[in-house]
Amino acid sequence: MSGSEPAKPDIASPSAIRAFMARMPQPGVRSLVSDFFMVHLVFTAFVGLLAVGALWWTSQWVIEDNMRNWAVQWVTRLDSLGAPLYASDRSAEFSRVEQYARRFPEIAFVRYYDAEGELLQQEYSNGGNLAEQVPNLTEEQIGLLQDGLDDEDYVLDERFGEGHRFRASTSLWAESIASDGLLAFDLEGDTSHPRTLLGFVELGLDFDEYGSGLTSRVLNVGVAIMAGVFLLAVAGRFAAKRALSPLSQLHEPLHRLASGDMEFDLQQGGHTEIKAINTALVSTITALQERDRKLRRLANYDPLTGLMSRRGFEEQLDADLLEIESDDEPAALLFIDLDQFKYVNDTAGHAAGDRLLVRVAETLRSSLRDQDLVCRFGGDEFTILARHVTQTDANTLAQQLLDAMAEINFVENGHPFQVLCSIGVTIVRSNNYTATELIEQADLACHEAKANGRNRHEFYRAIAADEEQAATDMGWSRRIADALENDRFTLQFQPIIDIQSRSPVLYEVLLRMRAGDKIIAPGAFLPAAHRFGFMVDIDYWVIRQALETLAQFRQGGHEVSLALNLSGVVFDDRRVVDYVREHLDRNQIPASSVVFEITEQIAIRYVADANKIIGELKEMGCSFALDDFGAGFSSFNYLKQLPMDYLKIDGTFIENIDRDETNQAMVRSMVQIASAVNMKTIAEYVMNDASLAKLEELGVDFAQGFHIARPDSALALGPFTHVGAVDNS
Repeated sequence: MSGSEPAKPDIASPSAIRAFMARMPQPGVRSLVSDFFMVHLVFTAFVGLLAVGALWWTSQWVIEDNMRNWAVQWVTRLDSLGAPLYASDRSAEFSRVEQYARRFPEIAFVRYYDAEGELLQQEYSNGGNLAEQVPNLTEEQIGLLQDGLDDEDYVLDERFGEGHRFRASTSLWAESIASDGLLAFDLEGDTSHPRTLLGFVELGLDFDEYGSGLTSRVLNVGVAIMAGVFLLAVAGRFAAKRALSPLSQLHEPLHRLASGDMEFDLQQGGHTEIKAINTALVSTITALQERDRKLRRLANYDPLTGLMSRRGFEEQLDADLLEIESDDEPAALLFIDLDQFKYVNDTAGHAAGDRLLVRVAETLRSSLRDQDLVCRFGGDEFTILARHVTQTDANTLAQQLLDAMAEINFVENGHPFQVLCSIGVTIVRSNNYTATELIEQADLACHEAKANGRNRHEFYRAIAADEEQAATDMGWSRRIADALENDRFTLQFQPIIDIQSRSPVLYEVLLRMRAGDKIIAPGAFLPAAHRFGFMVDIDYWVIRQALETLAQFRQGGHEVSLALNLSGVVFDDRRVVDYVREHLDRNQIPASSVVFEITEQIAIRYVADANKIIGELKEMGCSFALDDFGAGFSSFNYLKQLPMDYLKIDGTFIENIDRDETNQAMVRSMVQIASAVNMKTIAEYVMNDASLAKLEELGVDFAQGFHIARPDSALALGPFTHVGAVDNS
């Protein structure tokens, strides 16, 4: 195919890319590895602290238990060691107690009391001042030891000062040995051994050094555990980062994919899950690439001819404008419109028309250079961008294309068709104009070629008048858009009378634009409306306003009917039938009170689509009139294909019909043909009484014109029994 492809579009819309990128890692947002590490660190720290806490609690419990056990052991031993103090030389016994106590640095002091609670002697003080801080046993404590304890009981856990410092005390008892009773043994006699309270022993215990040592060791172990936990957490982070690194490596490919770039390689991870993700991503990329190719083909190329589509052509033309500006090498834009293509469709069918379009596309491709770009712009219209050519080259190329098209030998069902076209050319020298404006220039030149006789080419001449006209068109475009948005259009009504009764049967609805106090005729703005694509919107505005006005007329007691003009563009919009039905129902208007007018050329050009829409509207009860009949190139054969109710004879046959016999003969034939196909005839542009009388003589049914009544915003109700001379001012 001639020409180059346009730049590859993105695979996703901007909104889809933004939604996708919102899910991508952004600056300041934690990564998966960081989150995993934080969770792991918090968990391990909690476990470590729990372990250290448990160890600390256990160590404190061990300290308390050991102190209790040792205190019991020591107080029991000192009980037995201290008993001789109450019966023998105390000094010798004191040395035995002292020797025993020195074996245990935790014993701070030892005190012995007699049975009355008097201190016998503080036998041992282990280098500290705990004995000075701890008072002697009180009378209450001695009383408790005298009354509430047996020989195996003791009092413990009376703390002094800070730290692990306690006092343990117990009673000292002596048992007397009774007679063996061998000679006078009595089983029921009293066998108990009498006990004698000797006194009390008190121990001051200082476990601070032992507790501090054990606590220090516990803290060291706790620190070691926490360090191990932290090291495990760090190691876990590196392990997790290494395990998840294939996921991190997907960030760049996914970012490029979201931007429309699918040309990259994926690193294969060793884990099953990563391989599954990569496999799914590769499958997704493959599917997106295939979809991208299909969408690009559908968007940028015409499926029938294989040529570039309008969208792709406009994109490529925009890109070329920048190169033309920088390289200072002009190009030519050609707009080609086939002449009488509708005749092929109507005569041989749409399938034949499609085959002809394919032949035309092949001819255009073969007539161009590789560097040129050819496009099917729409319907039977084609555009060509000829790069690096002068105006002389463009003139030669246009003539070569006309000759090549004329040489096409297209035969369908034994019937040969001549393929002719009109070509408009504009020279592209800079980027002062947009692609749309350049296409409009070439289109205007093409219309000029058609107006000058068809099968020819014309150049768009950028002279001052044309520039002024282009500026005027742009001004009309803005004014039309404003009129639609702000309701600056208005309607006028011209009566169509029954020639026999001179009474109005219809009122043709005529569109006008309001500009302050001025009323602008449609000939000033409708050409721009066609070029800038406003016609469907204008058609809908006319339908809506006309039906609302008709409802008001009928509510005022006027059983009138309106004739509305439709442009050909509306037949490309399937909404028109539902739109008419909706507004008929909304205004409670019978469909029989509405007549739609379409021109002969529009009806023939859109014959297939027009027949379908006309049929649906007629089923609703609407009527149709064929306007400007006789002004085009059609034959009477089309009247059999179009389901019309009225035939409006073009004004060129009516203006001087009272004295032109040829026009009289033409009108007489039209009346006879219309009568044969059950149509009523309407004569336009009736200018005087003589014309009206001649029309009545020729059998025309209805008439309208300035001689009868001018268009007005109010209804001229008639009957028009005394029509006056026309005012030609």
